Amino acid sequence: MIKSRYETDQIRKAAAVLHQGYTEIQGFIKQGVSELEIDGRLAFIARREGHMGILRMRGWNQEMTYAHVAFRRQRSVVTS
Repeated sequence: MIKSRYETDQIRKAAAVLHQGYTEIQGFIKQGVSELEIDGRLAFIARREGHMGILRMRGWNQEMTYAHVAFRRQRSVVTS
């Protein structure tokens, strides 16, 4: 399908939000940081940049959260 100017602008804005998040998170991920802290930081960046926290999937009438970070059984245990 051919995208309208509005759709291409929205795609560009979404890409800018992702780029901002990936740029910021590079300085945060380091040894000793738990998956839970990383997930919280990613959520903070996304919401601060205007993400509503869910994705709507056209055609399937479903919603899902923007990201999933897998945790160990102990949840916020520091990874080695």
